[in-house]
Amino acid sequence: DSFTSYGVFTSTGFTGLLANTTYYTQVRARNGAAIPQETAYVSLGSTMTKINPPVTDGISNVQANQLAFTWSPNGNGAGTLYEAQISSFTSFNPVILTSSTELLSSTFTSLVPNVTYYLQVRATNPGNNNISNYTAYMTTGTLANVPSTAVSTFTAVSSATVSLQWVTN
Repeated sequence: DSFTSYGVFTSTGFTGLLANTTYYTQVRARNGAAIPQETAYVSLGSTMTKINPPVTDGISNVQANQLAFTWSPNGNGAGTLYEAQISSFTSFNPVILTSSTELLSSTFTSLVPNVTYYLQVRATNPGNNNISNYTAYMTTGTLANVPSTAVSTFTAVSSATVSLQWVTN
């Protein structure tokens, strides 16, 4: 895309630009004659717009030892790298796992059953140190393991009561 600005000034600004995008700039002079004459362009270099933090969408596929975490790009274009983290502490100290991906989701595996986890994500462009803040964290708990049964789970049976016994897993 191209943006153009004309006027009698020595600076200008542009709006409506895409996040995490490199823009190249150039300038030239134009006289005020009835048939304007313009100079050749002079390059002013390039700059990259700041990256937007992603928007967290949710947590899904929660099992005893894994879960999936999803987010939206929030205006960041293709090639944006996302860094998702999971921890069992709201401070994310320590971080249990980190996933770096260009996808809009990460699946975390090898988790501990029946534990509360906190997840956050940020957008990065490591080539130019363009890094967003982390999103507000989301939280969920992994499922508990299914109990194991003993050979005989009925330990006492009468006409009015039944007692059961099982082994934790």
